Amino acid sequence: MSATLDAAGGAISARASRIRRRRIDHTMAVLGAVVVIGHGSIHLMGVALFWRLGETAELRFADARPAAGTGWGFVVGAVWLLVTVLFLVAAVLLLRPSVMWRPVGALAALVSAAVLLPMAAATGAGLGVDVALLGIVLFGFCTARAEKTDPVRVPREARRVRAAWRTLATRPAPTEVFSAELVAALPEPARRWLTHAIPAGTPLWNSARVTMHGQIKLGSWRRFTAHQVVAPSAGYIWAATAWLGALPVRGFDRFSSGTGEMQWRMLGLIPVVTAVGADVSRSAAGRLVSEIVLAPAGFRAATWAPGRSADHVVGTWLLDGQEESVELQIGPAGEVRSVLVSRWGNPGGEPFGRYPFGCTMHSEAAFNGVIIPAAVSAGWWWGTDRWAEGEFFRATITEVSHA
Repeated sequence: MSATLDAAGGAISARASRIRRRRIDHTMAVLGAVVVIGHGSIHLMGVALFWRLGETAELRFADARPAAGTGWGFVVGAVWLLVTVLFLVAAVLLLRPSVMWRPVGALAALVSAAVLLPMAAATGAGLGVDVALLGIVLFGFCTARAEKTDPVRVPREARRVRAAWRTLATRPAPTEVFSAELVAALPEPARRWLTHAIPAGTPLWNSARVTMHGQIKLGSWRRFTAHQVVAPSAGYIWAATAWLGALPVRGFDRFSSGTGEMQWRMLGLIPVVTAVGADVSRSAAGRLVSEIVLAPAGFRAATWAPGRSADHVVGTWLLDGQEESVELQIGPAGEVRSVLVSRWGNPGGEPFGRYPFGCTMHSEAAFNGVIIPAAVSAGWWWGTDRWAEGEFFRATITEVSHA
């Protein structure tokens, strides 16, 4: 009981820590955006002066007045307006958040400094802000460079849950390798699958990082690219960018530390889907067990039992006190042909409950020697006459790494 309470307390503490970090990141982004917007807006005074739209005491300096209202003055005013626009764009990118705020912010600060420097006697404070912004941008570039050399690169869509991504991607190093003896006691379809999928001597990796692309049904079929990390005993994060015409929708689905979450934003700003709570967590747990086919070396996280035929096997996990099971159909050569889960959800607006969720495997491929499905279709109502309306996901896997 004490160990259980300690584990529960640790999970709650970890979730609270992630929430605090997320709030701090968001607060810093908002404060930074306010400063950038404020500094950019001040340049409108220069536009007003050089286009003779008004007078401001702060900008009544001798060097500028001869140019005001002339053709050259119009050009200079246009440059000041460009600086304002660049700062506003940098602020929007900072709030998304997008790493593109750095080059845009740097360009804005450099152009701002160029127009303020000849008037330094009257614009010293503005120059100071530009120098500070350039310093922040330089620090951001250095940080980004360090991230690129990090063996655990978090995709941009998952940066709001970067700590969870790193936790799933850096599981304890495997201490055992696969052998037929490890699966000798499992039902025959499981043995057929695992001895086909995992070559003898392969480390029993605890997680997999997967790159994929395909189509997802959001009203109509939309293209997407995605990165996923999955650890069969702990959770997954699926981070993707889908396209609604020319508009990107970025975000993630996850199950980690016993909780589920979906968070998706158009242009990185406008919330499209934000979902948390018990129903989301139960549904996400059901999805996790289906992901075993992407990381078959994690088979020991489940208990395995015979399925409804000689080609079916059922794996059961205990996740956050809740049992979740998946049924795999295995072909004669050991290939996975389909996955079926009685998954919690409310497909098509149905009341929350358990409904058939499944995947059809169209091909397989070897990654680092491990054979997994390479082309899949997934959705609700699998195996029923409602599959055509329930299918919402088609993907091709292009890259896999293990840890």
